[in-house]
Amino acid sequence: MTLAQWTGHFRWLKKEIHQRWMTQRRQGYQDPSYEDLSYWGVAHADGLEVLWLRHDLQEILGVRPSERDLTSALASADETERYQAVEHLRFLAGPRLPLLARAAADPDWAVRKLVCEELSRWMNQDETAARLLMDMLAANEDNEPGMNWPRVEAAQALGGCWRYAQAAREALERAGQTDPDEIVKDYATIALRRLLRSTTETRDSG
Repeated sequence: MTLAQWTGHFRWLKKEIHQRWMTQRRQGYQDPSYEDLSYWGVAHADGLEVLWLRHDLQEILGVRPSERDLTSALASADETERYQAVEHLRFLAGPRLPLLARAAADPDWAVRKLVCEELSRWMNQDETAARLLMDMLAANEDNEPGMNWPRVEAAQALGGCWRYAQAAREALERAGQTDPDEIVKDYATIALRRLLRSTTETRDSG
């Protein structure tokens, strides 16, 4: 199945959710239940805004994107296609981190922000994912509008990086002191406090 076909399924599923949501609203329900919506494989937020496909989407559709399709999409000149490729990486049967590492250097900040979200799922399982997040947090050379959001996402993620807590702490300390963007500094400081609190609680309970 090509990425275009996969994306078609993705969009069909979201459209189906929108229709079900509108039907329930017309019937007098103020907020559809998560259980009802998740039957179609998605969670929801703010009514019509679909946040994310559930992990078992491939079971509903019976298909998965191929590594070849996603590799090709990540090299596309179209940032939307690259973004969608990162979205679909979680359904890849094979290794994801090599493709995430490639996408971590994407010129589009929205793609890099999404990469940080995906890496946060793996940072306590694979040191490579944690190190990629630390590298992305430190990549502060380009500070044009919007460019800080991948670093904000990386900082927030590292606040929960308990497995590699020492390295995460050092990365957050550096960002909190030296990042050129005050917003990133604030998020890094908050994430550092969360990390220190969680590691202290873990040590005390142990």
